[in-house]
Amino acid sequence: MNAWDQAAARWRLRECTKLGERPALRGAPFVRNLGTLEIGDDFALSSTPVASHLFVTGALRIGHRVQIGSGAAISCVSDLQIEDDVRIGAFSLILDTNYHLAEDFSVGAKPKPVCIGKGAHLGHHVVVLPGSAIGTGAVVKSGAVVSGEIAKNSVVEGNPARVRLAGVGLSTGAPEYDVPKLVMRVLGLSRVPDFHAGPSQIPEWDSLGALRLIVALEETFGVSLSEEQAKAVQSIRQLLDHVEAASLGHVNP
Repeated sequence: MNAWDQAAARWRLRECTKLGERPALRGAPFVRNLGTLEIGDDFALSSTPVASHLFVTGALRIGHRVQIGSGAAISCVSDLQIEDDVRIGAFSLILDTNYHLAEDFSVGAKPKPVCIGKGAHLGHHVVVLPGSAIGTGAVVKSGAVVSGEIAKNSVVEGNPARVRLAGVGLSTGAPEYDVPKLVMRVLGLSRVPDFHAGPSQIPEWDSLGALRLIVALEETFGVSLSEEQAKAVQSIRQLLDHVEAASLGHVNP
C-alpha cells in the first residue's frame, strides 16, 4: 500500500484511541468512537460495495492482523474484544447489547461482554449476540447466530449455532455429572450449576438457551424433548430425569 493509501486509511480511522501500523481500507467505513477504540497492526477493513460500521461508546479492542469484510457492523457499548488473526466475513453483526428488553422496548437491556478468540474465523452474515465468547481457532459458518460460549477449535453452524460437544470434557455413562456440565458449556456459565438451578436462577436459560439445550441433549444423550417439554423444565434435576428415563426406555410426559 502506497503512502497516499496509508494516509487515507489513517484519516478514515482518525477517531481511534490507538491505531497500529499499516491499516488497509477498501472504501470508506463509518466509524464513531465515543469511548475507547484500539486497533492493532495490519488491520484490514473492507467497505466496498457496502460500508462497514464501527460504533463505540464502551471499549472495543481489536488485535493484530484482523480482517473484516464489507457491510459488517460492530456495536460496542460496554466491552468487546477481537483478538489477533480473527477473520470476520461480509455483512456480519457483532454486538454486546440488545439495546432494549424483548418484552419491553422502553427498558434498556444490560450489556454483556463479547470476546472473539485468537484465530477464529466467522463466515458471511454471522450474528454474534451479547455475552458470547468464541474460542481460539473456532470456525463459525456463514449465516450462524452465536449466543453463549463456543469451544476452541470447534466448528458451529445454524440458528442457534450448534457446538460439537465431543472433546469438551463430558464423560460417558455419568449423566448425573454430565447434565450440569452440559448446561454450563451450552449456556456459557462460569461454573457448573447445582441440580436445583433452572431458568429462574440462570438468566442465560431463556427461550434461546432452552432451544440450545434441546439440541445439545439430543446430540449428546439421544434425548428428544418437545418445545413444550423444554418450557416445562424448571431445573437441571428435571433435565436429568428426562435423560435417565430415555436411558431406561421410558418416555416422560
